[in-house]
Amino acid sequence: MEEIEKADVERKTGDSKGSDQRVGLKDMGDVKIAPELSYKEKVHSYVQQIGNPYRYRDKGFVVELSFAGGSTFEERLAEYMKNRSK
Repeated sequence: MEEIEKADVERKTGDSKGSDQRVGLKDMGDVKIAPELSYKEKVHSYVQQIGNPYRYRDKGFVVELSFAGGSTFEERLAEYMKNRSK
């Protein structure tokens, strides 16, 4: 979980001139997680590949994550990993 804490979570919103907010963001489609890895290894691999787990691209869209209702990033990531490996 230290990788998540160290991840750059600053929001880069671009400027009023309409600069492309996608520049520098990693694409979720490029992330490859080996199903045989342990949960901890999967998290480490995901964070290493995606860079900022709270802001990335997915199919051309900028995704910004925030959680309501008491869910944590770790809980959501665990659910994602579980569903992705099916």
